[in-house]
Parts: sequence; structure tokens; C-alpha cells
Amino acid sequence: MGANVDEPTGSGASDRLAVRRPCLADFPDIVAIANWATCHTAANFKHEPDTLDYWVQQWTDHGDRYPWFVAECEGRVVGFARASPYHSR
Repeated sequence: MGANVDEPTGSGASDRLAVRRPCLADFPDIVAIANWATCHTAANFKHEPDTLDYWVQQWTDHGDRYPWFVAECEGRVVGFARASPYHSR
């Protein structure tokens, strides 16, 4: 199930946002969010969407040293953040 990033999750007092470390099952949602940003914004300077395998490999290669987090609301991943090694563009 991919994240639906076109719809806001709401702003009511009943919304509960949890921040936690990701698990493998979160990556389809992470990729959907990242690829939406790639196609609709200049947030990451990419031009083409990435594959699920690419994102899982990044997490596998760097997740122990550079932390990753997901934001979850009502059981759905609605955002993520990650640290990564510095590289020039």
C-alpha cells in the first residue's frame, strides 16, 4: 500500500503522529513519498523516480550509521527523514 501524499492527514486534535525507526514494510510508502517529491518539487535535485530496491539498499548500506525515521499517523507512514553521508551535487 503506497502513501497517498495528495491528501492531507488532517489537523484535528484526534490525529496522533508517531515518530519511529522504519522497518522494511515501510519502504513502499517511503518510496512513494520520495518519488512524489522528485516528480513535483526540487527538494532533492533528482529528475527521475527511484526504485524500491534503491531505497532499501540505501537503508541497508547506511542505516546503522546514519539514522532514518518515519512519521506515522493512524497506522500510515506520512513522512520520513534520513541522515546520509555528505556528497556534493
